[in-house]
Amino acid sequence: MKRCAIAVAFLVVAAASAADLLTPAEKRGREIYLHGQGAARPITAFFGSDDAGEISASVVPCASCHGPDGRGVPEGTVAPSDVRWSVLTKPFFSSDGGRRRPRYDAGLLARAVREAVDAAGTPLFAVMPRYRIDDRDLDDLVAYLRRLGNEPQPGLDDAAIVVGTVVPLTGPRAPAGEAVRSVISGYFDDINAEGGLFGRRLKVEAIDAATAAKKIAGGQFFGVVGVSSDDSSLDDIVSAERIPLVTPFATALESRSAVSSFFIFSDLESQALALLDFAAEREGKRALRVAIVHDGGKLADAAATVAARHCNSLGWTVGKRDAEILLAIGSVDVPAVAATVKTPQILIAGASVTKSLFELRGKTVFVAAPTLPGDISDEGRGEIESFAMRHHLSPEHHAAEISAYAAVKVFVEALRRGGRDVTREKVIASLEHLYGFATGVTPAITYGPNRHIGTVGAYVVGIDFDRRTFSPASRWITPAE
Repeated sequence: MKRCAIAVAFLVVAAASAADLLTPAEKRGREIYLHGQGAARPITAFFGSDDAGEISASVVPCASCHGPDGRGVPEGTVAPSDVRWSVLTKPFFSSDGGRRRPRYDAGLLARAVREAVDAAGTPLFAVMPRYRIDDRDLDDLVAYLRRLGNEPQPGLDDAAIVVGTVVPLTGPRAPAGEAVRSVISGYFDDINAEGGLFGRRLKVEAIDAATAAKKIAGGQFFGVVGVSSDDSSLDDIVSAERIPLVTPFATALESRSAVSSFFIFSDLESQALALLDFAAEREGKRALRVAIVHDGGKLADAAATVAARHCNSLGWTVGKRDAEILLAIGSVDVPAVAATVKTPQILIAGASVTKSLFELRGKTVFVAAPTLPGDISDEGRGEIESFAMRHHLSPEHHAAEISAYAAVKVFVEALRRGGRDVTREKVIASLEHLYGFATGVTPAITYGPNRHIGTVGAYVVGIDFDRRTFSPASRWITPAE
């Protein structure tokens, strides 16, 4: 899992034994419960006795009504049942005596899933679908429902939530890693000074990027605030264990699609599209030739594919040599490429902003910026300056500290919304309902079930070669695609 140097920290909580972790069958059942996705074959759903309107179970997964914790999510006059095993295995008698059922066992629960009737054979609410589900998937679902409401929360106890930050602890990047750790530690110190979070103290533990995978795989982490590591196996672990992660940038294609990973800033795809929309506005309806180059990474390659499609939609021609616009995506040596591609205008998404860009004098150069100093509000500026003085932060790593501050602030907000009975699934659900959240130091953050990137789009800044600086060239641009 590649993360840029400004990325950040793991939210950990005291260790749980391996015996308490979910089995493979229970994990598969969790995916069915939360997302309607079976391992054996596709699961479908229909309402009533007529299966003419059969739809994918991913549209109406169990969790959409019963909630990630199984307690039920009331909506209007409908109050979905509590489907935690501790409740299902007890007989039910309504207070008015109008409804009663015996306790569920595995067989009766399987019948309820397929036929939408309760343990007594009484039809359930009309909004309860019938699921067409393979026997193996149904066994997995029942296995998970036995754990629902009592699912292990590695490291979480009544006294503390331990936060780990995966950063370089040695080598030339160690000072930046220490700056990130100091931000996480300081933020939690401030919370602990006010009594903690629902009576729990927040703690931080710095984990060296070289050993992070082993520690995380051991089931010691409750969630993630960010990672700075080149170990791609971390993505697999975070996704498989549904460890909530909040980090500044998505720098691996796999992490971008992880169900529990959330990002503060826009990705390469979003930045590239913002640049193209900016160019289209400047150039009017004139047909253009565009050369697209990228650094060869999966994320940059995916962004280049989307950018090429967008160019085609604009009526532009995409090539590799002579062009009126060069679009560089990722860690590209732009001056070297510009020496071989004849073009008067260069657009840069995701490249490191270094002095070498000033070698491009004679070109018109625009760079996508996922954030600008102007995003820091007056209140946010006062907040971060006071925080920096209080915790003796180094101005040398200001960008890394700002990014870490935004990430930990978003994560703690999700923890707060999860309440005293917080779980990983509650944190994920809280993040997916975060809308227009003001960190004070970045653009407002908005997530959703199908949107885990907090700020979609970018500013565009131009290079002033005479002053050797950058100047804003556009408002915030949200790509149409």
